Amino acid sequence: MVNIEIPKNYTASPSSFMGTSSLTINHEATLDLDSSNAFEGPEKLLEVWFGPSPRDFLGSTEPTGLKAVPVEIWKDMLDLVSCKVLSIIESDDVDAYLLSESSMFVFPHKLILKTCGTTTLLSGLPRILEIAALYAGFPKNTAPASLGIKTAAAPYRLAR
Repeated sequence: MVNIEIPKNYTASPSSFMGTSSLTINHEATLDLDSSNAFEGPEKLLEVWFGPSPRDFLGSTEPTGLKAVPVEIWKDMLDLVSCKVLSIIESDDVDAYLLSESSMFVFPHKLILKTCGTTTLLSGLPRILEIAALYAGFPKNTAPASLGIKTAAAPYRLAR
């Protein structure tokens, strides 16, 4: 159990002096803290780029690209990744999603998904590619699996 009370010998906080702002830390309260279980898993980052800029797709895709995807569709994809949307901030350039396990940024031409904990980030990749084709009009791999990767469109061969 952690003791969070102010120690009895603690007489004055540095912030009690007029005109002085500072942070007071009760070091005695932190002695019993165990940070070995503070993080459930490593941070993971997935960036999916469909082009170098939003202007590269004018006329060939949905004008707002990935930003045209309804929020509910993204939420369903994030269920596959094992995280939930807590908050969304939308702008003309990017939609920022605060997630239960970090964040997602949706641009017209790319998606950045950064997670931590026990998320299964790569589980969402096939669905992201499907969403990009269905809602934003980006090309998708239509080559039969039996013909191999060399028959796929160029973007699908550039995994490095």
